[in-house]
Amino acid sequence: MGLPRVRLLQIGDLHLPSAARTERSVDQKDRTFSVELRNVISRQPIKTVFKRIYRMCEAEEIDGILLMGDMTDFGKLDGYRAGAAYVANALQLGKGRRNALTFCGIVPGNHDIDRNLAKKPSMTAKFGPLNAALSAVGLEQIPVEQSLIRHVGPSDATCAVVLMNSCWGCGAVEYIPAEFRDSVGPAIEAAIAAGDPKVLSAYYDRQFDTPAFSDNSIAHLVETAGKMPREEQLVVVAHHNLLPQRMTRLAPYTELVNSGAVRASLMEAGRPILYLHGHIHTDPVEVLSVPGGDALVCISAPAAEDGFNIIEGSVAKIGGSQR
Repeated sequence: MGLPRVRLLQIGDLHLPSAARTERSVDQKDRTFSVELRNVISRQPIKTVFKRIYRMCEAEEIDGILLMGDMTDFGKLDGYRAGAAYVANALQLGKGRRNALTFCGIVPGNHDIDRNLAKKPSMTAKFGPLNAALSAVGLEQIPVEQSLIRHVGPSDATCAVVLMNSCWGCGAVEYIPAEFRDSVGPAIEAAIAAGDPKVLSAYYDRQFDTPAFSDNSIAHLVETAGKMPREEQLVVVAHHNLLPQRMTRLAPYTELVNSGAVRASLMEAGRPILYLHGHIHTDPVEVLSVPGGDALVCISAPAAEDGFNIIEGSVAKIGGSQR
């Protein structure tokens, strides 16, 4: 008799507003072709992906779904609300729905952060509307000040999923030198208020957008890893990658500023760990280790409209004789 298995689906950045505008999967050379008929014979990539995930939920083939953040674009709260509703309704997840018992874990992404809320003195104000949107459709909260820990899988062979917030510095206001702050600041605000997508994109690319974990969440992760039975698989989930992406990226503060601290903590935990993330819209698998230590396996999810990852593995029976 084989070991019990745990199967998780890792879904990358949703970006629902832009995904909803993606061309349908059809090579349309004739622009006069009936739009109604085209919509009948083809569908948008995001709908194809979510239909496949829904079928897996219905067949009870999975133990949990993990979303890597970036439900919306450029901090648009209406887009986040729409993204949360789309996930809940398309997959029938959350309270009162058909697949309510299927675990669904979500983490915040940098595009989920409303920059106006990020300007407020409170470091947590920018996360409040996100959790309100999730609660409105019956989904679980994202982690904010504390990581969230959930145990999924067969009752005698669970894995621990730790959801972490890597977006503490996202949306922080860039310091403008006092000599020209009064003239530059209002000009930036006026340009953003106009709502031009190109301006918003340029602002997001250039803004002081600092991915970071809080020290408390790192300490909590280390403590959690130390208390868990070694037989229990530890899966850490956050939006940002621990290692720089393969393609050279010329932009300020695009990487986790304290990723080294997280990597060291995970590799010194005395156990193999899976680290799941999104953000880079590609799907490399990177294995890190130190001499004599256990592996830290970093798995990136593609953008949601491009597919998803199936994370599956055998887990030893806790309290049993199998290992």
